[in-house]
Amino acid sequence: MEKSIILLFWLQCVKTSKCFHYSPMNKQTTAVFIEWDEFPKGESPEFYFLKYQRVNNFAQKNVKSIVADPQKLLKSIVTLEENEDYHIIIQSIKYGQILSEKSFKTRGFSISNVKIIATSTSVSFNWSVLFPNDISVSISLNNSSRIMHDNVMVYEWDNLKPGTLHTFTFDFKQLHLDFINIFHRLDIQVETDYTEEQHFESMPPNTTEKTIKQLSPGHIYRFLLFAMNKWEAKTTLSPVFTVETRPLSAKNVTVTHVTPSEIFLHWDPPDTLCFHHYLVTILDVENNRSEEVSVEKLNTSVTIGDLRSFHHYLIYLFSVAERGTLSCFEKPISAITGINPPQKVFAKPEDVGEDSMVLQWELPQDGHEVYIQIKSVTDAREVMELFVKDANRYKIDNLTPGMTYDIGMATVMNGNLSKLVTIQQTLKVGEAVEAVYAASEEGGETPAAVYVASAEGGEAAAAVCAASAEGGEAAAAVYAASAEGEPIPAQIVIPYENNSTSVVLFVQTPDIGVFDGLFITIEGGPNVTVPLKHDSKITVGNLTPGTEYNFFVSIIGGTILSHMYYVPTVKMCLEAPLNIHEGKITDSSIEVLWNRADGNFRHYEITCLNCAATFLVQKVVQEVATFSKLDPATVYTFSILMEKEGFKDSTPNIKEIQTDPDPPSDLLIFGQEENTIYLSWQLPQGGFEKFQVKSRAAIAQP
Repeated sequence: MEKSIILLFWLQCVKTSKCFHYSPMNKQTTAVFIEWDEFPKGESPEFYFLKYQRVNNFAQKNVKSIVADPQKLLKSIVTLEENEDYHIIIQSIKYGQILSEKSFKTRGFSISNVKIIATSTSVSFNWSVLFPNDISVSISLNNSSRIMHDNVMVYEWDNLKPGTLHTFTFDFKQLHLDFINIFHRLDIQVETDYTEEQHFESMPPNTTEKTIKQLSPGHIYRFLLFAMNKWEAKTTLSPVFTVETRPLSAKNVTVTHVTPSEIFLHWDPPDTLCFHHYLVTILDVENNRSEEVSVEKLNTSVTIGDLRSFHHYLIYLFSVAERGTLSCFEKPISAITGINPPQKVFAKPEDVGEDSMVLQWELPQDGHEVYIQIKSVTDAREVMELFVKDANRYKIDNLTPGMTYDIGMATVMNGNLSKLVTIQQTLKVGEAVEAVYAASEEGGETPAAVYVASAEGGEAAAAVCAASAEGGEAAAAVYAASAEGEPIPAQIVIPYENNSTSVVLFVQTPDIGVFDGLFITIEGGPNVTVPLKHDSKITVGNLTPGTEYNFFVSIIGGTILSHMYYVPTVKMCLEAPLNIHEGKITDSSIEVLWNRADGNFRHYEITCLNCAATFLVQKVVQEVATFSKLDPATVYTFSILMEKEGFKDSTPNIKEIQTDPDPPSDLLIFGQEENTIYLSWQLPQGGFEKFQVKSRAAIAQP
């Protein structure tokens, strides 16, 4: 008769990694220590009233009286309920009158606000829920203390005795109250854990594998397999082997900033601190090379440096357990470094004229095109934009004499811009303009007729100013003529603000005379009659996006119009595309659709912000664009804007769209039992969350 054998599985858990264990003291209230200096200074109060009450319970008010002592710091201790908000008032009293009053809000802190992780020899504390920007923390144990500055939210106290109950005292100091010191004190008891646990599981004969569940992440386990007969005699079937479970992964991993040579990464720690450190792997997509960076456990950010400009990288973040086991594989973060900007942007003095200037620059090694932006300091909305290829100097014409311009320059690569390098340059002033300025300074205020003449020709303005400076008769004649006939024209009209369908004009009216309103002639649009406003700002609406308009503004006096004031050409902003949505999607391509934008424009520019450089930007005239050669199960970010030569680009609209996951391949049935089928397959490329397995019973035909 064959003897039956029962195989037993012996499991030993070695708790050398971090585990969660603490014993809070049973308290429903917390002590708050309040200290302050004498106030008002030099008034010598007799005593102070300290009043405190819960914010949501004004009916219950607590009052304490503290005798003033000019030689000592004033102190008081109040008891607050945990996790309740309080309003506290301190009043200084003298001769029965209130001299001054200070008030603030605080909250009764609770032990539940501090997350605690204990091991055999260390305890980790995390108080990030207490708004670390507003508090500083001191932790004491026996005769030792630790003080945390600079918004530190986590601390690990190590070198503790295993299996011991430790009492930690926390002092939380409330910041940003320069006239008072507030301390919240909590006592927290934590017991280190040093025990080993043993677990036994039995298995039937002929078993060749076993899955052990409900283990802790980031822990070390030892396994031993032996056989036992019915008389409980046993024999070892394998040596002891050690296995470390994977730690939990970090959460919310994001790229917060990029430069041409750096990527700034930030994340939230795992739910349990059962790991030793972090490992960051940076993969250069183009040459398939990777580098690794170790990050200390208490850090939640890292700066990755020495990278290539405008390069595509995939970044993997792992938690690493005590013996080097990595956390589970997560979808990588895709990032493209910035573009190196031009260097040494300048204009030589001899290259600066009255209405032009010659810019010079040095391009980075991999740069072939620059973007130039010219803005007047007096009207930042009027922008001139240029693109220059394969050059290191360029002449800019049609500028205003004597005007100061902000000039920005960026390197262009595949439709993307580097950070703008900016300089400021003032043009030379012509002789006629100098004469006007000189005449103005000698003769006082320039009459309104000067503005009219200046708008019509310029030379007459200098003549009028000269006449005014010499005797004043010409100026008087101008004013007399204005009084007898038409209203005095507007002194100045400038575009104050413009968007896609309207423009705001700033109109400075003459200092003398009575006016009924403004008549605005719009070249290419309807004429408008509007009343004057106190703020001198007039809004003209119902305009078409992406269109140039000329405005001629006249003052209305009764039924008579003044001379027109010509406003330089105003370019309306382009309308942003709307209703961006996905079209056809596969595991390697995305079709992006959107509604047609209003107004006049040249084309759309759609950019994939986290695609590889070779297929980053498309310029299209229809409301559709397709991006190919994408990774499966990846979220891509698209930016769509309108472009037209000589116009400022519209505000981009952003849309995130995900590719379909890549299906698994090579599905095989590698084993089966009476009620079980074992399947295997090749893992797909790209990220995925889980597999969905569907089965259908096949009914045999008779």
